[in-house]
Amino acid sequence: MKGLSSSFLSTLLIQATNIGTGILAARLLHPQGRGELAVILVWPSLLAALSILGLNDAVAYYVAQPGASTKNIYATSVWMAAAIGTLLIGVGLFLIPHLISTQRPIVIRLSLLSLLLLIPLNSWTMINGAIFLGKQRLTEYNILRTLVNVGYLAGIAICYVIRTASLAGFTLSYLGGIALILALGLLWLIKRQWFAFTPDFRLARPLLSYGVKVHVGSLASLLNWRFDQMVMSVFIAPKMLGLYVVAVSTSGGVALLTTAVSIVTFSKLANTLEEPLRREAFARFIRLAAALSVCSAVFFVAAAPLIIRFFFGIAFMEAVRATQILSIATIFLGCNWVMMAGFRAYGLPFVASQSELMSLAATGLGLWILLPRYGILGAAWASLLAYLVSFIYYLFILKSRLGHSPFRVLIPNREDWRRGLSMIQDFSTRFS
Repeated sequence: MKGLSSSFLSTLLIQATNIGTGILAARLLHPQGRGELAVILVWPSLLAALSILGLNDAVAYYVAQPGASTKNIYATSVWMAAAIGTLLIGVGLFLIPHLISTQRPIVIRLSLLSLLLLIPLNSWTMINGAIFLGKQRLTEYNILRTLVNVGYLAGIAICYVIRTASLAGFTLSYLGGIALILALGLLWLIKRQWFAFTPDFRLARPLLSYGVKVHVGSLASLLNWRFDQMVMSVFIAPKMLGLYVVAVSTSGGVALLTTAVSIVTFSKLANTLEEPLRREAFARFIRLAAALSVCSAVFFVAAAPLIIRFFFGIAFMEAVRATQILSIATIFLGCNWVMMAGFRAYGLPFVASQSELMSLAATGLGLWILLPRYGILGAAWASLLAYLVSFIYYLFILKSRLGHSPFRVLIPNREDWRRGLSMIQDFSTRFS
């Protein structure tokens, strides 16, 4: 329960810092600069996610096995990540200047700097975290995954206090946050004598085999989450992208509670052996997520004009309608996260991968049809379509695999509310 509690708290802290960085970035950079910052980071972030190739998941899995050589697994994975990362840095150095050729020179230069630093920093920190996850050191793991956001927020806050805001400062703050957790992770690994630098390449094949299998679904999920901004970074003006990023950030508040519910869902189902109890718990968590998402969405749709004006400023008021559309879309996204966690706990990770691939296809089709005609509103509608496609697919699988009807998993009852309140009270008691 201690690990679950730290996961719950770290998830909420990550979401809170994401909101904080979004607000400060918008306030300091304005729509044009906020869009340019998104352009700087979106392609290096994608290549960095691709370069890890699931090695972090493979490391967590193999170090958890009895008799595993943690040092050999760690060193081998670090060398493998370095080789893959070097290749993708070369690809990025060639592609990025062409993809964002219409941007200002400073934007292109900072994007290339991010590429050179983000790929090695991201891979190394993710492997460090995977060691602690595999060793069930969840407190250390959650501290590491939280500090990158805290470090980024601290850097932006310094820019705000000293009244100097620049694209370079924001970019370096982001990279500095990752460097912070890399240093801390290395110190902890050395202290626990898990650090090593001599690889055993006999481990390369099983690490890569496991990693690739998991990476397909993870990469599809990432692409689905960022595909709209990737396309928009190439085809629309930075100011419009800045407005859209604010809409995404604001509507993300709808998913704050369902993110935590998805963590509890996986833990509960993975540790429940009796099938009737597990099936009922799965349905109950989906109903809870649906209720929380709908209530949150109603609030954000109604309050979007006030939220954007107060937190981001009048310059971002054009983002209100996109925020309202994305708030509705996030109802389906939040439910999808809970269903994804449940199917993974059931040992059916390919259900999530198939769902993400279908959603990605819907995103691409929606952007192709709607973005040229409706701009950021078209992108918002494309996201709504994609999340809805994934949601319908999950409901179909629930019916065919587990016998749950859509009505049963979407309409909450009194018992659901009682259990939800009890869970909140229990959680509060542990930290009172």
